[in-house]
Amino acid sequence: MVRDKYQSQGLFWLLILIGLLNVLDFFASWDLIVHGAHQEGNPLLAGVVDTFYFALLKLVMVPLALAFLWRVRHIVIPRYLRLVQFTCGVYTALMLYTWLSFYA
Repeated sequence: MVRDKYQSQGLFWLLILIGLLNVLDFFASWDLIVHGAHQEGNPLLAGVVDTFYFALLKLVMVPLALAFLWRVRHIVIPRYLRLVQFTCGVYTALMLYTWLSFYA
């Protein structure tokens, strides 16, 4: 029971961190691609980066997906907690790379 509580808290903070990184990624992408001279490297998002749909995706759909993961945490924790941890680590590394490469 105590282990489940700590895993739930861990998942909660991982999802919060992914959400914050997503917002930072949105603003960095907006700054570097729309207002800068860079191109989107993700072929799935390249066509929508300078449209309303990019903001809708990044600022509405991703948080809704994270809220959904929290809502079904009883399924997520035993099956996908490691994947969420990995995703959070990769996203953190990507944002550190972006910050150090373009803003430092």
